[in-house]
Amino acid sequence: MALCKLELSRSYYGLKLFTVSTEQPRGLSLVQLTVYDPLKKSATDADSVVTEETTSNVGLPHLEDDAWVPHSDATVLPDPTPPDHPFDLYIDAIRYIPDSATIIKVIGKVMNSGQSDCPFITAFPVLSSLSRSPDFKYCAVINTLKRKPVPVNAFLMLQVSTVDLETGTLTILGNCRLGIFNAHGRLNVGGFQLRLKAGMPAKGPASLTSSSLDAYPSVPGCSILVRLLPHTQDSVPAPSYGTGFYFSEEAKPTRSELQIISTFNKDESFPRLGVDMAKSLMDEEESKVTDDKVEAWYQDRFDIQKMPVTQRRMTYINLSHVIRYHQEEGMRVRITQAYGLQIEGLYINAFARILKGHESMDLPELPQRWGGEEKFLTRRHDFGSLQRCPRWTDPSVVLHPHLDEHSALLLQLFGMEALYEPDPSGQRPGAVVSRDGQNLQLYAKQQLGWTAVPLFDGRYVKNGIYSAPLFQGSPTPEFLQAVTSRPLTEVIAEGIKKKTLQFFNTFASIKVELWDAHYLDDECYTLPDVHDLLAAGKASKFLKTQSNKKGAELSQLVLQGMDKKLQKLKRNSPEYQQQERFYEEAMTNAFYNLIETALLNAGYSPL
Repeated sequence: MALCKLELSRSYYGLKLFTVSTEQPRGLSLVQLTVYDPLKKSATDADSVVTEETTSNVGLPHLEDDAWVPHSDATVLPDPTPPDHPFDLYIDAIRYIPDSATIIKVIGKVMNSGQSDCPFITAFPVLSSLSRSPDFKYCAVINTLKRKPVPVNAFLMLQVSTVDLETGTLTILGNCRLGIFNAHGRLNVGGFQLRLKAGMPAKGPASLTSSSLDAYPSVPGCSILVRLLPHTQDSVPAPSYGTGFYFSEEAKPTRSELQIISTFNKDESFPRLGVDMAKSLMDEEESKVTDDKVEAWYQDRFDIQKMPVTQRRMTYINLSHVIRYHQEEGMRVRITQAYGLQIEGLYINAFARILKGHESMDLPELPQRWGGEEKFLTRRHDFGSLQRCPRWTDPSVVLHPHLDEHSALLLQLFGMEALYEPDPSGQRPGAVVSRDGQNLQLYAKQQLGWTAVPLFDGRYVKNGIYSAPLFQGSPTPEFLQAVTSRPLTEVIAEGIKKKTLQFFNTFASIKVELWDAHYLDDECYTLPDVHDLLAAGKASKFLKTQSNKKGAELSQLVLQGMDKKLQKLKRNSPEYQQQERFYEEAMTNAFYNLIETALLNAGYSPL
């Protein structure tokens, strides 16, 4: 099948694709494919290849010697004691605090203790221990006077707090719960590695059950080590984590967490010791503290009564700030669905590329081809979705842009008006032809909209599920230049006010998922919905369009070229599923070739 000849004329903001029939003269039709930065010195520089890294082919880091150690069956524990005996509660360590955490404090209580004199737990780490995984030397004796048995439903509730590096406010890092007694009503003897959960039921800790915290996200890679032991006159030193003393199955890291921990272990910019972290924070806050007063300052910094009234309400740590952006790991992007498109009958895909900010505009492409003109195209469709609201099922694509808060992801939607003719054998993909019998082309009317989403939040990937409005036409030079140095939401709001950006009357939009590439596709925490870009318009109208379920399905595009017998097939039938796969393969290849040819003709590398 011959492809149409593409003659390209460069514009300040993109490429104008003039498609000309090879058969007979036709009117020129314009498609504007924005493929380079407005301030780029040379639009013919080599392009970057995007590697589509999926869960199945990502090379995982080697397990650090002590990243996680399973409990050893050879561990010898003391005999469990009954509820009327005193016991010792130890807090031994916290492992792998996030990048946005600084100094650490642990508070807690034995709930349902039945003891009026049960101590309130307040623990600070040893300042000479590692700041990323601080050690503690804390021991509390429970039921010292043996006045009465501790109820068997008693449990330990702990909360870890920190000073947020980005905001300077006191922040809750996470909570954990541990039952004091085992199923036989005796002390739950041993060491325990517990995940920290970023949340708490509204009724508070007193109402917690063993599963109450399960609904809340774990702080990735972060855990606490505690011990419950029968009371002894002298405290028992904490065992080395590597001995396998702690019951650690609950805190077994995912593959994504292993990647995060590996990056933590290699990060030399993080203050090494607790005292280094304290001094770093003091310098940041311009606190004049002598070395002999550091420990006192450390503890005093957690006094919430000394905080401004507006900062006394503690919130949970921002999970998007668990780990800073590292270019070698990159970021993951997944374009999931468009809504409210004005036309049916087209095979639609989204083309996306990095739009560099002013700080990275002149930075060179790295040898790994990172930081250049990274781009990708959606390819896989959910044929149960609507033609006006197509949903894509591609795995995430990993991009490696330079860190630049004003870089953005530019997206353009294109449609291909074509017919699929099934192969007569029914055993292989058929042919893709234009409706008028001429060469396949992308017409101006098939530019179905464009938008942009931000990539960074300071030093972090701006994780989230973005709903972004689709705009008519193509991005203007003024828009592309403005977003290189100003917040994207501000530029969009200004464009709407000046009417240089036009919504569709259907309030069309697109959803894009963005997250740090340390997290694999199937292991990322629940990303927040981000509607900031819709706020410039009327968000409720965009969201109403997203909820619309009426219209023709994409499956109708598969069936329309088949004979009447096949058109009666159900979507779940094996015969239909095979034809759907053939249709997708043929249409994807045809669409891909059209976009790739345009790029090659413009002097860029292939997709």
